[in-house]
Amino acid sequence: MAVILLRHAKARASVGYGGDLQRTLNGEGAVQAGVLATVLAGVLAHDMPLRIITSPAVRCEATVGPLSARFGVSLELDTRLVESASEEELFELANLAAAAPGSLVLCGHAPSLGRLAQTMLSSQAMMIAPSELQLGVACFLGFDFAADSGRRLTSLARYLAPDYRRVDLIG
Repeated sequence: MAVILLRHAKARASVGYGGDLQRTLNGEGAVQAGVLATVLAGVLAHDMPLRIITSPAVRCEATVGPLSARFGVSLELDTRLVESASEEELFELANLAAAAPGSLVLCGHAPSLGRLAQTMLSSQAMMIAPSELQLGVACFLGFDFAADSGRRLTSLARYLAPDYRRVDLIG
């Protein structure tokens, strides 16, 4: 089973009225969202059931929209995935990931995704340099857990845009 921490695709610089949560993807970001759906479909091919939880930011919803459509899974909005998530909120998300009965995609923002990754690793009694967990635009971390051992972490990989070559950090 997998947990994917995904940073949204490339967004417009500003939205004008409506604030940061209303920023949409730009043209490049729309292309990235389509590519991500294909890449993630390969990474998650055998990992069902699948939940996709996203920040309520329009750019995050648009990033995982194509993946949602590909798997026929509804998006779940969660305000704990915003940029300014508290330590308590990140701890709650880490617990959600640990208890998930299947695979989980969490789409959000930097720097909170890196902090979430550190929280998830600390629950496994592991440490990785924070710089290894930083995510650029349209990049993701893939946590793989053994399905038969209470969600024991078996590998952690980073996939950076645009080629999404797997780089193993653990495993």
